[in-house]
Amino acid sequence: MEPVESAIDAWRAAWIEACNDYGARKLNSERSLQAALYFHLRSRLEVISSEYRIFIEAAVDVPAVPADPDRDAQPARVIAIDTLVCLGREVLLAVEIKYTPRTFPSVEALKKDLTSLDQIRNRARRDQRVTIELRRHRDTEAGDPMPLKISPDAKMLLGIFCSNARQVDLVEFWDECRPRNAGHWDKSFREQLPPKLGLCIAYAPDPCGAAAPARPVFHGRPFANSPEDHIASRFSGVVGPAFDHEDLLVALAAGDKTLQAASGAGPDAATAARAAMVAAAQQRHPGDRVVSVLALVQCSTAEGVLANVKAATSELRAGYGDAHLVAGGNVHELQPTGVTVALWVRVAI
Repeated sequence: MEPVESAIDAWRAAWIEACNDYGARKLNSERSLQAALYFHLRSRLEVISSEYRIFIEAAVDVPAVPADPDRDAQPARVIAIDTLVCLGREVLLAVEIKYTPRTFPSVEALKKDLTSLDQIRNRARRDQRVTIELRRHRDTEAGDPMPLKISPDAKMLLGIFCSNARQVDLVEFWDECRPRNAGHWDKSFREQLPPKLGLCIAYAPDPCGAAAPARPVFHGRPFANSPEDHIASRFSGVVGPAFDHEDLLVALAAGDKTLQAASGAGPDAATAARAAMVAAAQQRHPGDRVVSVLALVQCSTAEGVLANVKAATSELRAGYGDAHLVAGGNVHELQPTGVTVALWVRVAI
């Protein structure tokens, strides 16, 4: 898996974990959200490589370059980015977040964040470097700059915790919030969002007297190629049209976290992961009778994955008749034996 794709998958999982943290009353501010995301993100990326770096509230010195051939040069400036995810000294992700679970961020605040992300995006197309300051690092002089290169494949992410009462319409969102006179993003896009921009939303539940996780939703091309999306698109037709993708992602995150803690597969790990996924599914659907099943299989090809999914869903359909069946999967690389697939199936009776 490419570094940017690995970073995107790790960020997506971290965002889902943060939504669960909200339900557990572990978040109280935007900085609290930043800390939670840092923890979950680092926990995943360090398994892949110790060379990943995560900088929070990074002061980025952006050099002056033309944003667009038809525009004047943008002035040099220092911008604050909530989170930078780097591999070595190459920036893979630049992230801005807003935490307003009882309402929705102002248009001006979102426009400011998108303008900052656009400034970073503009440098990915040129052989240029930006610098960040390690202001409080013991081994450096005050304000010592650290040069970074923006990966040409880097992605920009905007994360928003907001009230469930305000559902985001992408066309309206981009029309209101896109940066004006700020370069490539000052226009409409056929896909509603720019190709390098991903939008993560956490819909905080309406007050109901009981804590519940926020509902994670992901928009934009950066999230279009995740393993969950790939597998879901391959067999969603097999299990029927009522495929609740976000329910799946939350349950998969719970099961995946348990598997990682168990350091591998096996009967004990599978049992623990199944219990975690049952708990996650029931937490999101407290009023339903829910059955969750985790199947661990090893396949060497995507066709093998699909065959296992079809076999599992057919078996469950035979056992539950016309019950409402929803299924999904999560792919993990496992060398040299192939691929481990965590298959989650929910049967609501």
